[in-house]
Amino acid sequence: MKKSQLLPLGLTVIGAVLFNYLFWDELIGVNLLIFTVIILLSNIAISGFAKKPIFMMNSFSLFILAVAISLHSSTFAFIMYVITFVLFVGTSQEPAFKTQFYSLIASFAALFKLPHAIFSKFPALQGQKTKLAFILRFVKISIIPLLILMLFYAIFINANPVFNKFSNNIIESIINILEPIFNAISFDRVAFILFGFSLIGWVLYKMDVHKILGKESNNKLNINRIRKKRIQINKNAGNAYYKPKFLLSLGLKSEFISAVILLSLVNVLLLIVNVIDVKWVWFGFEYSEGFDLKQFVHEGTYLLIISILLSMLIMLYYFRRNLNFYPKKNLLQKLSYVWIAQNFILVVSVVIRNLHYITYWGLAYKRIGVFIFLIAVAFGLVTLYVKIKHKKSFYYLLKVNSLAIFIILVLSSTMNWDGIIAKHNLNHQLKDHMETSFLLSMSDKVLPLIDKHDYILDQSTELNTYRYYSDSYWDYYNRRVKSFMVKYEKHSWFSWNLADWRAYEYYKND
Repeated sequence: MKKSQLLPLGLTVIGAVLFNYLFWDELIGVNLLIFTVIILLSNIAISGFAKKPIFMMNSFSLFILAVAISLHSSTFAFIMYVITFVLFVGTSQEPAFKTQFYSLIASFAALFKLPHAIFSKFPALQGQKTKLAFILRFVKISIIPLLILMLFYAIFINANPVFNKFSNNIIESIINILEPIFNAISFDRVAFILFGFSLIGWVLYKMDVHKILGKESNNKLNINRIRKKRIQINKNAGNAYYKPKFLLSLGLKSEFISAVILLSLVNVLLLIVNVIDVKWVWFGFEYSEGFDLKQFVHEGTYLLIISILLSMLIMLYYFRRNLNFYPKKNLLQKLSYVWIAQNFILVVSVVIRNLHYITYWGLAYKRIGVFIFLIAVAFGLVTLYVKIKHKKSFYYLLKVNSLAIFIILVLSSTMNWDGIIAKHNLNHQLKDHMETSFLLSMSDKVLPLIDKHDYILDQSTELNTYRYYSDSYWDYYNRRVKSFMVKYEKHSWFSWNLADWRAYEYYKND
């Protein structure tokens, strides 16, 4: 076997052994950082370090997320790590990809090709294709006879008690012989090692994804004017030209008028909504008991989502081709800019709604999620403006926005949101109004904060709208602490993360 074929196999086998050693019966912590370094170095050993933007970004993001998990081990960070790992696989297969979208496609394509890639490079299986084909052919022609045999066997054991007893004795004897072997083998452990082998092989085995790269290369960032060819016909009077009617689904002039009417109407409608929001939400908001702030925020967010989606669909449709080059397009562009600007006002309105919610009810995951979503939306509106002004294509929007969303999510997942939320709510001006049940539902790392503000455990359960407990807050808190200490001491240093270690030291020395 060639060295180039042996290296991925050898590194994958070693990686699978280390994967089993790092993660078996452990929690996610510093072991993921060690695993990430192994993956990155192994990939460099096979393919070198490609100085391509998306590849470098995915590699760096994977490492940063592994560091973040070793610091606070949040669920959000782990989810983003899994997503980034999948994207990293795509760029490790072909570093020349320029968008996360096509990297994702390449990653899944490599996953489907992985079994064949691994099988074809095993030394023991080299040159065995003929034997394998014979075995598969034998299995294929044996299926029907075996099925018929099993049918007759089922009939005989039900029809003949002596045969049934004889058959059971044989089966029990076989089980008694094989039972020590099966007991000595942990099938869960074997499956876990195979999972690690496949995971590492997914990165290190290089599959052919050039067709996907070619499809990406065919996309252009700018829209080019498409001139329809005129067909020449011969007439007695000389040459003449005509354009076939079936090529003109909708004339540019008619399409332009349609776009102007539509954008004018939706601008007027959104203007009314924005005027009401500015007057009521921005400057005239007053909170009263019984007012549903949750619905207040969600309605604005849903309205924004619908408005943004409609905006993008409308802009993508009307500015998809030759309307970008229409002589009178300036009016349509101005209406589009007004529409985008009004959506920015809508974004600000939702920000203010969310701030009102936080002012009275504190921080929560979804309230933070609204802010992250709004940042992505604001960036998307800017790129929509650039697309219209500079005649950019849908591919431009896909490339830039997918990259921006990825960066926003990676950066936001590096934060210890449990700690931030708990600290904010426990020091809130209305801290006596905070939901203790919500704080107790967070990860173990916030338990010391709750202990430092243990007065909240005496809170009335009337505010317990997040989760219900059969016992008191104090009892539930004490059980959480005891369970955390037992769980922490059960695992090795591979499961270590800074936030949980601090919590353990807090209670250990208490």
